[in-house]
Amino acid sequence: MPAYVGCLVPLSPWTGRLVGATGKALSILHPDGALVSVVGEPGRMEARALVPAGGWDGFRRSAEGLLDGGAGRVPASWDGASLRLEGDEGADAVLPLDGAETWDPRPGLLGAAGMIPASERREAVVRIGRLVRATLERARAAGRSSEGIHADGPFAEGFRRLSRSPGFPVNLVGFGPGTTPAGDDWLSGYLTAADLIAGGPGKGAPSVRAGVRESLTRTGAAGRALLEGALESAPPAYLVELALAAADRGAGAPGRLERAVDGALGHGATSGEDALAGFMAGLET
Repeated sequence: MPAYVGCLVPLSPWTGRLVGATGKALSILHPDGALVSVVGEPGRMEARALVPAGGWDGFRRSAEGLLDGGAGRVPASWDGASLRLEGDEGADAVLPLDGAETWDPRPGLLGAAGMIPASERREAVVRIGRLVRATLERARAAGRSSEGIHADGPFAEGFRRLSRSPGFPVNLVGFGPGTTPAGDDWLSGYLTAADLIAGGPGKGAPSVRAGVRESLTRTGAAGRALLEGALESAPPAYLVELALAAADRGAGAPGRLERAVDGALGHGATSGEDALAGFMAGLET
């Protein structure tokens, strides 16, 4: 597996701060206010993420140790070829990414949008929507519970209230539960689908894009990283696959789309379901 650097990772050199470590990702706060992530596999790639060719588990464990002993102050530096975490008394952790490939989904998304002729877009919206809804219904019938903005609690009521506002959907920036707020996930799906139907990256929902860009200060570092990718038509890998599968017109397209929806539902606690809801709404733009 090659190493990858996301297309929106800030140009080197820069120094940030390690602020979180889980089994799936490391979170580095960049001075621009958005996260840069380190993930262990390409399937979790985002526009502001790094994925090494190897050594992920060892580096993650080292990062967790530094974070536990660093009182939340672990400097992280990127020089374009390696990521360095600085511990006390020279206990550094270095992850080499020299020769990494650029991860940029926009050419593929442009090709996917080109597979849906303008004359067939309405038909495509109906077809894609039917398949996504059917997969969601099967998942729920199998026991998947809806939470957050999809349940009956205060977040769901808040979402319904915001959806009736003249500022919708820009007013979703920073709204709701989750490391990436549910509203940000919804918007990432919305913009991905809007581009797909409008004909390619950057073409969908221009007024929404402008409003979201002006509202980025309303969300946190994780939400900002997510939305910056969506605004630049470089959403997370699972949404890229959803768009590619939705545009696929081959014999295996229904199965591919079903797998993409299932993959989205497995992304985070509710992030994937929130993004799917946004994706469905974006198809109608």
